[in-house]
Amino acid sequence: MKSLFRGIVMGWFAFAFIAAATLPARASDHVEYYMHNGSVMKMVWDQEVGEYFEMFYQKPRAGLGVKKGTLLMTGGMMANGDVNATARLFKKGCKPIEYEVSGSYDDAGTLTLVGATPRRDGCAVVGQDASENSVLVFTPKK
Repeated sequence: MKSLFRGIVMGWFAFAFIAAATLPARASDHVEYYMHNGSVMKMVWDQEVGEYFEMFYQKPRAGLGVKKGTLLMTGGMMANGDVNATARLFKKGCKPIEYEVSGSYDDAGTLTLVGATPRRDGCAVVGQDASENSVLVFTPKK
């Protein structure tokens, strides 16, 4: 009887986990779309947690090597309007590397974030420096 009960409970938890992972954004979330280097990005703000967001590739540009739904960054907006985030740098055959970025919105709603980009030798991180990935620009999608 115990194992039957445990099986039912475990099955319910598995169902709840799968259902939660496939649900659309909650009604309390705010969704915005941006363009970034030729890709359409989906930014989901979680108003229940505060000014926390996650940014995903909605429609990656051809040849980028990431799939729809891939997480690019997570972050939050500070009380003064500045944005701090942890971005991810991708390289085919390697695990994504996280790095810190910060910035702000301009009057047109464009979000610009800057941070020292990890430098790789193969998949290994060998330092950080300024590169084309050091400045991330997200323009509101019209």
